[in-house]
Amino acid sequence: MLKLTKENMHKIQIANILLTRRCNLRCNYCSIVRNYKDQPVEYPDINYYRDNELESYEWIEILDKLACNNPSIFFIFYGGEPFLYQQLNQIIVHCKIKHYNYTIISNNTPEVQPLILDLYKKVGRIDGFTASIDPELYLYLNHKETSKDHAVLKSINGFNNLKSLKDKNIVADAVAEITVTSKNYQYLYETIKVLSDAEIYSSITTIDMKQNKFYDFSTVDDQELLVSKNEEIAKIFMDIMADKSLLVHIPHILIDLYKILPCNLKCDIYKDLHNVTIDSDGSFRLCLRIRGTEASRKLENTYSIMDSNGEINKEFLKDLEFDYREYCRGCNWTCMMMSSMFSNSIKNH
Repeated sequence: MLKLTKENMHKIQIANILLTRRCNLRCNYCSIVRNYKDQPVEYPDINYYRDNELESYEWIEILDKLACNNPSIFFIFYGGEPFLYQQLNQIIVHCKIKHYNYTIISNNTPEVQPLILDLYKKVGRIDGFTASIDPELYLYLNHKETSKDHAVLKSINGFNNLKSLKDKNIVADAVAEITVTSKNYQYLYETIKVLSDAEIYSSITTIDMKQNKFYDFSTVDDQELLVSKNEEIAKIFMDIMADKSLLVHIPHILIDLYKILPCNLKCDIYKDLHNVTIDSDGSFRLCLRIRGTEASRKLENTYSIMDSNGEINKEFLKDLEFDYREYCRGCNWTCMMMSSMFSNSIKNH
C-alpha cells in the first residue's frame, strides 16, 4: 500500500468527473456519446445513458472520499454535456458548502443556456465555468469566414454566451477550452487575444489521435488534423508565452506540449497517481482519454481507491498499470501535465 505522508499528502490534484454521457452535440473528435463500454450502437436510446448514471448522493460520497485525503483537489465536471445531468445543482451546492474547487466544462450552446441559468437560480454564482471555444472564432470575428459550419457556430456561440455569463456575474472564473488542430492553429494567438480582452482565460490543448477503440475522449481518426512540430507553431507558442497581457492558464505548459507533439506523451500514470478519471457509472477509467478495462471492471467506486488512513489500494495501481500497458499508445493530455506540476510544486515545498 502507498502511504500518504507529509511529502505526498496532496497526491491527487485533479479528479475528472464524467457526470453523464448525454450530449446535445455530436462533435467529430468525441466518442463519449457514441461509445459507452462496448455498446456498438452509434446513437442508443437517451435513456440508456440516464440509466447508467449515478445519483447525486453517490457522487457526493465520491467527492468527499477523494477530498478527505486530498484537500487541495480540483474537480472538473465533464459530460457529455454536464448540464444535462439533472441533479447537477445538488452536487454544486455541496461543492460550495465544502469549499471544493471545481469547474464545469460545457459546450455552452444556446440549447444549454436555460439549464445554466436554472443552475444559477438554484445555487447562486457558478464558481468555475469552462466553455469550448476554438480558433475558428477569430475567422468569423474578422469577417474572413462567413460560413456557419459546426466549428464556427460552436465557437461563436461559446464566446458570446461565455462573455454574457461573465458580464452578468453568473459565472466567476470564466475559461475557454481551446482545441487546436492543423487547420486552425495559425489563428490561436489572435483568438486568445480576443478572449483576453473580454477577461476570459484560455486553456490550450491540441487535437489527439484515436490510437485504438478505447480512446474515446477528444480524439480523432484523421491524422491530418494533428498538430506537428514546426517553426510556425513553435513561434506561436513562444509569442503566447511572451505576451504578458494574455490570460492563459499556465502558459509555460506550452513548452511541454510542444515537446510531445503530435501525441507522444507517455505519462506512466500508475507510477504517480495525481490525476484520476471517473466515468458516468462511477467506474474508474485509465485516464480521461482512455477508458481501459481492468480498473473500471474491478473497482466499481472510489471506496476501493483509498481507506480512512489515506492509503492507496495497490491492486488499483496494478489495474491501472495493466490498462496503461495494454491500451495506451501516447497522447497530448495537458491536464495530466498540469496535475503533475501541482504535485511537484507541493513536494518541493
